[in-house]
Amino acid sequence: MIKKIVIVLLVVFSSLVFAKDEVIPNFQLNNLLNTKVSLYEFTQEKQLTFLCFFATWCSYCEKDIVGFEELNKKYQNKKIGFVAISFDKKISTVETYVKVKKLTYPVVMGNSKIAEYFSIRGIPVTVVLNENNEIIDKVVGYMESAYFEAIINKKLGESKKHDEIK
Repeated sequence: MIKKIVIVLLVVFSSLVFAKDEVIPNFQLNNLLNTKVSLYEFTQEKQLTFLCFFATWCSYCEKDIVGFEELNKKYQNKKIGFVAISFDKKISTVETYVKVKKLTYPVVMGNSKIAEYFSIRGIPVTVVLNENNEIIDKVVGYMESAYFEAIINKKLGESKKHDEIK
């Protein structure tokens, strides 16, 4: 019970602290086929998009990645998106990792521009974007998936209320 209260408080306060109303740039990143893709391709028509900055050798990142896979499966029809952004040097390392972990959401290769923009100094880092590609939360370090699920449920609750008004 206390754990749930703490998670709810974290969601409420982090939304206030990190709400920037700043639209992120449309970064061009390489996918695992080494082809340039637009970050906005992954955020189109999404109510929320979670950007998870990681590396395959990072044990805390693995916990985030696996947690996001579970959330992705649970909310795949709810306009919630997940994108993993790897800072590994070799695409082949990331390809193997994606196959082993059976990831079903997009994984792209990070670069210095996106790391600088989001002030990535260590990993994992998760950035949450709203439907307008505005940053609504940023979590540095590992966070249990229940925290992110609370953000999803809050957003889905707002959407449901909005639909009822129409």
